[in-house]
Amino acid sequence: MKTGWRGVRDTRRGGWGVFGALLTFVPATWLAASILTLSPVVLWDHMSAAVLVGGFWVRLGCVFNGCCVGLPTTGRFAVRLHNTAGVRVRRLPVQYLEMAWWALGTGVFLWCWPLRLPEGTYALGVLTWYGAGRAVLEPMRERVDVVSGRVRVNQLVAILLALGAGGTLLARVGF
Repeated sequence: MKTGWRGVRDTRRGGWGVFGALLTFVPATWLAASILTLSPVVLWDHMSAAVLVGGFWVRLGCVFNGCCVGLPTTGRFAVRLHNTAGVRVRRLPVQYLEMAWWALGTGVFLWCWPLRLPEGTYALGVLTWYGAGRAVLEPMRERVDVVSGRVRVNQLVAILLALGAGGTLLARVGF
């Protein structure tokens, strides 16, 4: 769906989608960490486990509601799904692919947790994981917000998130 740059903030149509939550999430966790007398970075590491597990269930809600649905296809790799208008056709199973991505991320997280990596590593890893997965899957969605003719807003933000968090993660662990 084409829109101008004002569409990035359009709350009637979703605006930044889930990415807008990052703008309030960070300040809110600083407050929560202060109340809990924890370092915000330690809190983010622990919360990132919940983000991974929750991401799976959020996408299951997308399957039921028809949002974030994949493009219609006649290919073999398709599932009969409905969109928000109730149109049921064979589609790329984007929601299921993202659920698998979240589940795999949870497994990687659980494998890495006992390694006792530096503070913030887990949170940065989850942000990188999320951004990379979203960047790859976003073009497969039926409805995407496009600005300036062809820039996919959510894909651009996902790429920036993956690069920023991934770069910080690599610098933090010494690569």
